[in-house]
Amino acid sequence: MSDRHWKLLEQDYADAWSSLPEAPPLRPRSKGAQITLRIATGRRARIRAVAAARSLPYHALARSWLIDALRDVPSQQPSGRSESFTEQLNLKLDQETLDQLKRRADTLRRPYHALAREYIDAALVAEEARLGLDPSPASTPDIDRVTSPLPSL
Repeated sequence: MSDRHWKLLEQDYADAWSSLPEAPPLRPRSKGAQITLRIATGRRARIRAVAAARSLPYHALARSWLIDALRDVPSQQPSGRSESFTEQLNLKLDQETLDQLKRRADTLRRPYHALAREYIDAALVAEEARLGLDPSPASTPDIDRVTSPLPSL
């Protein structure tokens, strides 16, 4: 740092504080937010299977599970399961829902990504049981995992 910068740090600006102009108003936050959840291997395929059985887009279904869990009184404790989180699920949320998730996570002293993952996992298990679906990972791989060589000419 140059000598000029050190001199700025040594000066006391408390007396000048009241003479400063008002700060400009805060700009409103965006109306939407996105969270990326790391989920267990095969979980996205299971969510897609439930969504297909209900004729819904899987992102919308996972988002609705998360919103429903936030509406309920928190009753579940952290699962403490140790799984390999190798897939990701991107969910678009409105800012109010994301703020609510963060407040709930803070109250429960949990990372909000982990809490969202647990809410979605619990809803997935319940919905699979309700629909009578096999909870084992689907036998067909996700489209993200499929790679096909280009045909030779």
